[in-house]
Amino acid sequence: MGIWLAVLVALVPSLIVSIFIARKRKLMWFAIILGSFGWIVSFYARLPILLILPRIVGSGILFFAITALLAGAFEEGLKFGFVKKIKFLRLDWKHVLSFGLGWGIIEQLS
Repeated sequence: MGIWLAVLVALVPSLIVSIFIARKRKLMWFAIILGSFGWIVSFYARLPILLILPRIVGSGILFFAITALLAGAFEEGLKFGFVKKIKFLRLDWKHVLSFGLGWGIIEQLS
């Protein structure tokens, strides 16, 4: 029960804001979907490294430091690439927020 409460506390505000901002605007819903897709791609892109890494460095502090750096490099690099290449994501703050909410919602679910 406790884990589901934590999931609800994390997801419900994000979902409410997403629905409120996007409403009937198809482009913003597409931004949410792109954000979701972006997180999934960034996760699976770094997954092979994450699977091999414990055999190389063990499971100490170095492992956690490298995984944090990988998450930052892959996620922020991909976010930058999406926002740089897909112009409608830069139309206004609501489109950027929709993209970020889509990214965050899927990250919360994982």
